[in-house]
Amino acid sequence: MAPIQPLFFLVLLLMIRDISSLTDSRDVAVLRTLKDGWKNTPPSWENSDDPCGGNGWEGVTCYNSRVTRLTLSTMGLVGELSGAIGDLEELTSLDLSFNEGLTGSLPPQLGLLKNLSTLILAGSGFSGTIPTELGNLTQLYFLDLSSNSFTGVIPPSLGSLSKLYWLGLANNKFTGSIPVSTLAKPGMDSLKKAKHFNLNNNQLSGPIPDTLFSSEMALIHVLFDGNQFTGSIPETIGLVQTLEVLRLDRNALSGKVPSNIMNLVNVVELNLANNKLSGPLPNLTGMNSLSYLDLSNNSFDQSEAPAWLSTLSSLTTLIVEYGPFQGIVPSELFSLPQIQQIKLRNNAFNGTLDLGSSVSQQLELIDLQNNLISSFILSSEYHKLMLRGNPICANSTLGNTDFCKLQEESSKPYSTSLEQCGNISCVSGQKLDPASCECAYPYQGTLYFRGPSFRDLSNATIFHTLEMSLWVEFGLTPNSVYLDNPFFNSNDYLQVNMGLFPSNGVSFNTSDIQRFGSAFSNQTYKSPNKKLKGLKIYCKVYPVPMPEIWSGEVPSLRGENTVNRKTPSIKNTGGLNDPPVRFYIEESVDCLQFAQLLVHHSNKSSSSGLKFFFNNIDLFLKDPVKPFFITVLSVELGLESLQSIQASNLELIFRSEKSPNTLIVPKFHDWSRFMMNFLSSEGFEIGFSGTSSLLLAASGILVLDLTLFFFGEDSRGNLFSFRSSAANSSSSSITYLSSTSI
Repeated sequence: MAPIQPLFFLVLLLMIRDISSLTDSRDVAVLRTLKDGWKNTPPSWENSDDPCGGNGWEGVTCYNSRVTRLTLSTMGLVGELSGAIGDLEELTSLDLSFNEGLTGSLPPQLGLLKNLSTLILAGSGFSGTIPTELGNLTQLYFLDLSSNSFTGVIPPSLGSLSKLYWLGLANNKFTGSIPVSTLAKPGMDSLKKAKHFNLNNNQLSGPIPDTLFSSEMALIHVLFDGNQFTGSIPETIGLVQTLEVLRLDRNALSGKVPSNIMNLVNVVELNLANNKLSGPLPNLTGMNSLSYLDLSNNSFDQSEAPAWLSTLSSLTTLIVEYGPFQGIVPSELFSLPQIQQIKLRNNAFNGTLDLGSSVSQQLELIDLQNNLISSFILSSEYHKLMLRGNPICANSTLGNTDFCKLQEESSKPYSTSLEQCGNISCVSGQKLDPASCECAYPYQGTLYFRGPSFRDLSNATIFHTLEMSLWVEFGLTPNSVYLDNPFFNSNDYLQVNMGLFPSNGVSFNTSDIQRFGSAFSNQTYKSPNKKLKGLKIYCKVYPVPMPEIWSGEVPSLRGENTVNRKTPSIKNTGGLNDPPVRFYIEESVDCLQFAQLLVHHSNKSSSSGLKFFFNNIDLFLKDPVKPFFITVLSVELGLESLQSIQASNLELIFRSEKSPNTLIVPKFHDWSRFMMNFLSSEGFEIGFSGTSSLLLAASGILVLDLTLFFFGEDSRGNLFSFRSSAANSSSSSITYLSSTSI
C-alpha cells in the first residue's frame, strides 16, 4: 500500500487546488491557450494559475468566477488570436488594441461571444476578411477594427448589430460598396442607434446608397473621406439632422450638392473637398454651428462669393482653394467673429482687396495667392496675408513686400518647454520629465485629432489646456506631460506627439500601460473643451451645447508605465436633507460614455478656498426603453479647503419608478452638464470630468465602474486636483450592484 500513498496525496492536492481556484476551469483553459499562443503577456500571467484569484491576471476582470473582460491594450503582444476565445462565454469586453504584433485573421469563433458589448482591435496587425459571424454579436455596442490591414467587403451581417453605437473600420483596405438592406440580408441602414460611421481611408467604391440614411438615424459623425466613392451625394443625407461632422472629401463624387444639406444645422465640420462636384455652390444659409468648411478642388459653377458665407458666425476656417470664385473678395469675411484662417488661393478674385475696418482679432492667415487682385487697401492691423501670383505683385513697390513673397512658417509649432531643466541629457530611451527635470521612460504615442477648429499650432494656451487635461485624466503629477511637433497631416488630421511621465520611479508598470491604452482605445479620454474662444470639438463623446476645442482618437500608442494615485478621504459632512433637484433626459441610456466640462468664472471671492455641496440629484428618463430604466442619482460631494480636499458621502443610487430594484449607469454627459450648470451658477472656477462603464453578466448582475475627477483653482490662484473612485478595477474592488431585468 505504501507506493499508493504519494499518488493519493497528489490527487488530493490537485483536488484541493482545483476547489480553491476562483476561476472557472473552462475560462482558465481558454486563457492558457491564449497565453501559449502569445509572446509578451503580462508578468502576472506567469506567476499565477488562477486568473481571477488573489491579485489576478493583469487585464483580466472576473465576476462569479467567470472572465467578463479581457483588456490588453498596448501590451506589445505578438502572435495570433486563437479560436478558443469563443469559449469565454461570459465575456462582455475584448480590447486588444495597439498590439501591432497581433497578426493573422480574426477567428469566426468570435461570433460565439453572445454577451460581448465591446470589441476593440484598433491599431493592431490583423488582416484578412471580417468574419460574417460578427453579425451574431447582438449585444455589441462598440466595434473598432480601425488601423489594421483588413481586406474584402464590409460584411452585410454587421447590419444585425442593432445596439451598435460605434462602428470604426477606418484605415484598412476594405473594397466594394457600403452594404444596405435587401429582402435577403441586412445592411448598415439598419444601425439606427449608431452615432459614428468611421469608414475613412479605405478603398470603398461605388455610389453612397440613397437608402443608407434616414430621419430615424442618430448619426453624429459620417467619415467617408479618403475612399473611391462615385456618383452623387444622396439627398437623404439631409434627413440626418443629428449630424455634426460630415467628411466626404478625397473621393470621386459628382453632380450637384443636394439643396437640403442646409438642414444640417448642427454640423460643425463640412468637408467636400477634392471631388468632382458640379453645379452651383451649395447654399449653407442657417448652418450657424459650422466651424470648418472646405469646398476646395471641385467643378462648381463660377460665381461671386455668396452673401451667406459672411453670415456663418461660428466659422473659424474657410477653405475654397481651386474654387469657382470671381469678382471682389467680400470684406465682411474678414470680420467674422471667430474666423482664424481664410484660404482662397487659385480662384479668380479681381479688383481691389479691402480687408475693412473691423478685422477679427482671431484672424491669423489670409491666403489669396494666384488670383487676379490688382490693388490692395492696407488694413490698420497686420495679418499674415499671402498675395503671391496676383497682378498686384507685379507692381515694383509691392513686389518686394512680404505679401508677395513665398512665405515660410512664421512661428514654430508648440513644444512643451524644458528650459527649466537646463542641459540635462538622458540615456537612450529615457526622456526628461517636464515636472521633475529627471530622466524617465515615458508612455509615448501620437494623438490624432480629426478636426480641431483652431489652426495656430504655436498657440501655447491651447496646448497647455491639453496637457492639463491629460495629467488630470490619468492622475499624473501636474506638468508631467510632454507634447511636441503638432502638424496637420495629408488627411487634414492634427497629429501631436505625446509623452506621459510616471510620478514615482523611472517607468510605469504593466497595469498602467494597459490602463492608458484602454482609455484611448475606448475613447474614454476626451480632450478639453472650452473655455477658449471660438473652438469647436467633434469626436468621441456626445456633444454639449457650448464651443469646444479638440476632437480625435489615438490610433498609435506605445509606452512603459504609470502612477500610483492617492484617493481622497471620505467623511460625512451632512446636507442629505436638502430638497432634490430633478433633471429629465429625453433619450435612452447609453453607457461607456465620457465627458469633460471646464467651467470658468471670475467670482473668486471666497477666502476659505472652494466649497460646494451637491445633494440629491434626481435623473429621470422619459419614455423608458427596455431592458432598463434610469431614474434616481443621489450624490453629495463636498470640497473643503485646498489643504484638506474631501469627498463626502459619495453615494450613487440608480433605481426605477417602475422597477425599484433596477440599477443603471446614467447617460454621462447629461449628468456632467447638469453639474457644470450648478457650478456655473455658484461662480466657481473648476473643472469636472469622469468615466463610467457598464457590464451586465448573464446572471443579471450590473457592474458599475465610476470615477470622478475635480480640478480647478482656489481663491489664491493655486491649482488643485483630486480623484474619487466608486470602483477601482485595477485593484479588483469593483462595486457590484444588484439588477433586475424589465
